[in-house]
This record gives sequence, structure tokens and C-alpha cells, in this order.
Amino acid sequence: MLLLGTPAALAADANPPSYDALTMLSREPTWLRLVHYAADRSSPTRLRSAIHSSDFFVAPNGRDDPLAELAATVHALQQPASGDPDRAVACRFPARTLWLRARGAAPQRNAAGDPCPRFHKWSLDGHATSISVIHVAGYLGNPASFYGHILLKLNSADGARSNSLEDVTINYGAIVPKQENPVVYMANGVVGRYEGSFSNIDYYFHDHNYRDVELRDMWEYELALTPGEVSLIAAHAWELLGQRYDYYFFRENCAFRMAELVNLADGVKATSDNPVWMMPKDLVRNLSASQRDGKPLVRAVRYNASRQTLYYAKYFGLDDADRELVGRLARHHETLESPALAAAPPERQRRVLDALLDYYAFAKNNDALNKAAVAADQQRVLLRRFALAEVGDAPPAPLT
Repeated sequence: MLLLGTPAALAADANPPSYDALTMLSREPTWLRLVHYAADRSSPTRLRSAIHSSDFFVAPNGRDDPLAELAATVHALQQPASGDPDRAVACRFPARTLWLRARGAAPQRNAAGDPCPRFHKWSLDGHATSISVIHVAGYLGNPASFYGHILLKLNSADGARSNSLEDVTINYGAIVPKQENPVVYMANGVVGRYEGSFSNIDYYFHDHNYRDVELRDMWEYELALTPGEVSLIAAHAWELLGQRYDYYFFRENCAFRMAELVNLADGVKATSDNPVWMMPKDLVRNLSASQRDGKPLVRAVRYNASRQTLYYAKYFGLDDADRELVGRLARHHETLESPALAAAPPERQRRVLDALLDYYAFAKNNDALNKAAVAADQQRVLLRRFALAEVGDAPPAPLT
């Protein structure tokens, strides 16, 4: 468990940093990244956080003053907490707490317990073993997704979740009114008239929505990060949930914000140098080209094909006769009891039925088809396929 401490263990080992020490800490790149400061000539300090949600700052002027925000955070961490533990500064800002503790600027809390129940539950109780960047292919049905999309996933250790589909996934996107006109959306997104925000949901939702409904391929890039870096990035993702930014379609978008999270790892620069353009492919290219200590930053790449891609691969892997039979069965020109299928050798029947199952899984999300009829056809084919199963045979596609 990522233990942030309990209220009872606060001031005993606390040695408040000097003003000079706080000043030096406030200029460190990691602190500036944790509060998302960027150059801004209209700010009194020439720096301003990209986040404009007031509850992201401890100091009243924290958005414009890195030193004031750091001092207020350190001071709050020195105080005995009371009331709801989840509202304590250490629980609202676990990444800041981890970093300040590592720099000797925050109390070392050693008492046992679960001081931040909501954060610990969300962060897999410290059982996240790695972090993956998910690249979702482009989608012509939505202008916002034309260039693809980026997600971040906390990968759980064995036993922490029943399977990876339950892993926590972080998303970033524009907050757009319902039924927004696509042309208006594009124009507003380009000039920054929308707000953007982080959200989270279990991975299975994105997997189903992107691969099954929108028929988009997905690539998962697992990063070779240290346990401390995984903890820091996960903790910072928690801090960002619900916070508001200005959203820009071509630059300060999902790829840019996810790259900022990854940049918390030592020696990693995932953002692009292009001042006006950063797309999902740019983030993937930067990560794939990155190395640390002579080793690739990307530890593993996993390809998760869409339902459409799976069906096409299965269908075009058949010979001409089997493809023709699949087409006739799908269009009800043949039945499962027809001689064309029933008289075929079992191996050929299995190939044809497997392709049909992938077709039905793909077709169930086609609004132009009768979904109840497609589901009934899928059920019949699945029962027939089970009857043909052999020992060691791969299981048929599930009814999803």
C-alpha cells in the first residue's frame, strides 16, 4: 500500500524548510510539472498554472506563484488533520506529498492505517505494477477522434483485479455540450473555447466502446518505469481528476496532457517540441524512440484488434469456397443444416463457423441490421460450434 500516513503522526519529525530551501524547491522542474506551471507574461511571476480550478491550489495565489503554493502545501502537511481524511491535503495531493517527503520537506509518516481510503482504493491499494499508454486508432465518426486518442492505464498486479479489463484507465477530453454541431465543435476546439478535464473508468468500458462499438484498433505501450515512478504518476493522475484546463484540439489535447503525466518519470520527455501541434502519433513516436540507461522506455507493445479487424482477418484467411459459404450463411441463403455445411469435414465447418462468429460480433453494433436477429443467429452458430469442439480446440468467440 502507498502509505501517506495518519493525522497522529504529523509534527513529531517535521523540520520546516527554510525560506531559501523552499525557494529552491519551488524552482525545481518536478514541482513546476506537478502544478502545471507554464510561461505566462501576464502573471506577476511570469508563470501560471494551466489548471484554473480553484480547488487545485492550496494558496490563494497559488496559480500564479510556485513559491506561495509550495509554502502553503508544506505548511498544510505540517498541521494535524481533522475531519474527513480524504479532504486532507496529503490525500488530495498524494503526488506532491510523495515528492516533498522524498525531498525532506514534508513529515515522514510512519503510523499504520489507511489514511486516504478513496485514493488507496482507486490506486489499486498500491498494487499497480506498471503504466501503459493506450493509442486508439482514428475514427471518422467524430471530428475529435479523427487523429486517434490516448489513454493511460494502471496495470494491476496478479490478484489485485480479476483481469486487466478492470484496471483503472485515465482519460482526458474536451467538455462539449450535447448535440454540438461538428463544425462548431472543430472551430471552438481549435481556438480553445472548451474546457478539458481528466476522468477515469475501468478499462473494459473503453475496450468495449472503442473495439466493439466504434471498431477502432488499440495499441498498448507498457512503459519500463520504476515502482516509485509508477506511484508518483498514479498519485498525480488522482490529483488531476476533475480539474479544468483550456482545451485546444491541435496542441493541449489528450496526447499533450498524457505526455505531461509521463514526463514525471526521470529523464523522460514525451511532449513534442512543436509549439502548435501534438497528436497521438507524436506521443507514441516519442515514447518508442526514448531510452533510459541504454534500454527502451517501452517495455512491451500489445495490439488489440477491433471486432472489424478480427472478422476481416478471419474471413480473408479462408479460401474462396469457404468465404462464399460464409457469405451465403450470413445472408441466409444457406442454413446450418444445408448440405453445403453439414456435409463438409469438421475442420472446414469449424473454420466457417469461427468466421461467422466474428462476423456476428462485428455486425451486432451495426444500427442498419436487426440486432435481435443477429444475436439469435450468433446463438445458433455458437451452439453448433460447441458441438464441433475438439480437445485442445480454441474456445469460440464469447457472446459479447
